[in-house]
Amino acid sequence: MIDKGEITLFKEIFDYYDITPIINHLRTNHATLTGYINNVTRIRIGKIISIAEYFDVDEKKMINMVLNQIIADRKVKKIRNK
Repeated sequence: MIDKGEITLFKEIFDYYDITPIINHLRTNHATLTGYINNVTRIRIGKIISIAEYFDVDEKKMINMVLNQIIADRKVKKIRNK
């Protein structure tokens, strides 16, 4: 789904895939990963690359998904602030 472009935002991954295996892969906890999902500006590049490796997806594609989410979140904030 990621390679096909059906998932375009980082947070959309977790609409289709279970969060627990990614938590185990990253050696983190639920609260930390949920924090990254809700505020992608907090996630480090190394974690993004590790998630890309987990899904066997190109790192640049995963980074672009994070960037897409940052842009989408900014648009929502602009609309709310008007």
